[in-house]
Amino acid sequence: MNPEEAFAYLRKAAVFGSRPGLERINGLLEGLGHPERDFAAIHVAGTNGKGTVTAAMAAVAAAAGHRTGVYTSPYLERFSERIRVLEGRVGLERLEANETEGEISDPDFACAMTAVAEAADRHVRAGGEPPTEFELLTAAAFLHFSRERCPLVIVETGLGGRLDATNAIPPPLCAVITALGMDHTDVLGKTLAEIAFEKAGILKAGSRMVLLDPAAAADAEEAAAARAVVEGRCAALGIPFRLVSQSQVRLLSTGLSGLGTGRPGQRFRVDLSGLGLPGFDDPVFETGFLAPYQPLNLACALAACRVVAQVLDLDEASCREGIRRVRWPGRFELLRQNPPMILDGGHNPQGARQLGLGLSRLLPDAGWHLVVGILADKDVDGMLGALADTLEGRIRSIRCTTPDSPRALSADALADRFRRFAIDTPSGYNNTAVASTFDPGVPASARPGFSCRVLAIPKPEAAVLDALAEAASEGGAVCAFGSLYLAGRIRTALHASGPSNGLRDPGAP
Repeated sequence: MNPEEAFAYLRKAAVFGSRPGLERINGLLEGLGHPERDFAAIHVAGTNGKGTVTAAMAAVAAAAGHRTGVYTSPYLERFSERIRVLEGRVGLERLEANETEGEISDPDFACAMTAVAEAADRHVRAGGEPPTEFELLTAAAFLHFSRERCPLVIVETGLGGRLDATNAIPPPLCAVITALGMDHTDVLGKTLAEIAFEKAGILKAGSRMVLLDPAAAADAEEAAAARAVVEGRCAALGIPFRLVSQSQVRLLSTGLSGLGTGRPGQRFRVDLSGLGLPGFDDPVFETGFLAPYQPLNLACALAACRVVAQVLDLDEASCREGIRRVRWPGRFELLRQNPPMILDGGHNPQGARQLGLGLSRLLPDAGWHLVVGILADKDVDGMLGALADTLEGRIRSIRCTTPDSPRALSADALADRFRRFAIDTPSGYNNTAVASTFDPGVPASARPGFSCRVLAIPKPEAAVLDALAEAASEGGAVCAFGSLYLAGRIRTALHASGPSNGLRDPGAP
């Protein structure tokens, strides 16, 4: 197949939807000669933060000189972002200058997908079910990493963990579970404990593990139940249980000049001594990330790096360099400074609450012009309620738009939903209004409102430009959030990523 045919084949499999289970991916991998056995893996699951932890661990491994494969989902701007090979330190340095560094090429993608299609055909002819789109892509990624002779691959789960296609890998060097939250509840469960059970499915005998304390994103009772599930799974498998909590991380400086000399970012201290892991001679780290929750995510990544330090020779210098260099676009990313603009892919109430806390810390006195695009199956009321609570009445306007997804809520429908929260005032923000205290158990109709304008602008590019123009003329800052599909389109429109020569789906808008 050529690249266009490979994409057409992959899109065609979308009709089979998302179906949890490992039988189909195992059949595919067997037909390909089990490429997943040709590399060591670190497996990352979680509701929020798993992409950051994946990127951070890949950066540390590359800084240590390892040829490192990285498999993530979804993508922001280029389909090829999902499958990447970093050529050690050189690849990490090149990635800073060119975001497409190491991404799978058109010919390599087509070559891998051709082999996967042949294996899928044999699997179906033998009586197996047709593989899903994600299963085909996962098999292609594993085949690519095998052909590229990657000794190490950092693998991010797609959905859940226990029955996710990525869980076909052998016991990983380390399994990492990041922040847990209520997302994909129709598939993963209605309680945090049920969701924790699915995520903990990536734990395997003979492996190692790190859990980010569920208390970071849930109430005490739910967090304790979720932690007990993971701890019980570790006990059953004979795996040491290691928990990274907020008490092990102390923020030292943050903001648009948080790293000194006018550079944006954060400095933070990490103490892993309570985990029985080697400490750091200098426990202070620097990162270009601005979100207040990112030091905790990075501490989780650092803990996992220390867990496998002897196996992979990840010394303190490589940990420090990887954390300093890691980038993860579209997650509380500063795209503009005048007027300030933050782009975030947060798509659930937990993410929205963390976003609001980050915005309040970054610019405590700013009024915010929001550009919001959300998928129809998300908790729309919970997301805006959480953001309204944390921004405490400083939302000046909300521009509702439509992300690039067939599952997107239309701009008009989203605006109607938001008007249940906000008093739509054409004259603008009423600075005497105070947002209601967010309680997800209270119906939107029963909550006090806050005053701001709510607009429906279907095209994301137009919505962002309109918000930037208003912020420039009337003051305030801009934040676009609600979906990674939205974040990718806005990022491309604003040319934030520079030259883009990566693989793109020719069928995408």
